Amino acid sequence: MLDCPVDGEWSEYGNFNEWSACSVTCGNGTKSHERTRSCTKPEPQFGGKDCEGSEVDIQTESCDMLDCPVDGEWSEYGNFNEWSACSVTCGNGTKSHERTRSCTKPEPQFGGKDCEGSEVDIQTESCDMLDCPVDGEWSEYGNFNEWSACSVTCGNGTKSHERTRSCTKPEPQFGGKDCEGSEVDIQTESCDMLDCPEFECTSDGLFADPKDCTKFIQCANNIKYEMSCPLTTHWEQTKGYCVHGDDCN
Repeated sequence: MLDCPVDGEWSEYGNFNEWSACSVTCGNGTKSHERTRSCTKPEPQFGGKDCEGSEVDIQTESCDMLDCPVDGEWSEYGNFNEWSACSVTCGNGTKSHERTRSCTKPEPQFGGKDCEGSEVDIQTESCDMLDCPVDGEWSEYGNFNEWSACSVTCGNGTKSHERTRSCTKPEPQFGGKDCEGSEVDIQTESCDMLDCPEFECTSDGLFADPKDCTKFIQCANNIKYEMSCPLTTHWEQTKGYCVHGDDCN
């Protein structure tokens, strides 16, 4: 007769091989090792059935590695604080307020990266204060006017001419300072007229010296006496005596 079918049967398992590396390099993972058997006790023949099941037996275990790096993430921004004072006390400036966030959602751990960017969010706005004071500055001088007539009709005197400027470059505004100094520039020169005639006494009295206003002439019995006014005074013919003042001509 034909040979009877022989169904296959598993051999005993061999030894487990070495454990595999952990499935992760950080955190919690698994490792495994395995053993095998063969369908040879007996092997299937003459149409017999194969062995049922797997020839490989795998065992797994958990493995805990170092903690994985955790990169930091920003929290939500808090509320803005109060607006700052304006950056200037006059004119156009800026004001600002700010809000903050923290690198805590999560915070970086185990060598993870810090959050990128700034923890402070600053907003700025323009602020317009009162106009700033503008101090006055002088313009350029204009041209000199014509020379004045000589201060005397005989002898040595002076003549002058002047030029002006204005406090308009710019003019003072919003409480700014006025220009310092004079708006008038006066130049003087000496002028020599014809020699003055010698004063002759024709009557008794006190008379102005035609050559020097700090002196006067006293005539008595047709004799001329040259007299001097006290210091800081000059002769005033209309009053007939020496007076204080600066208008000595």
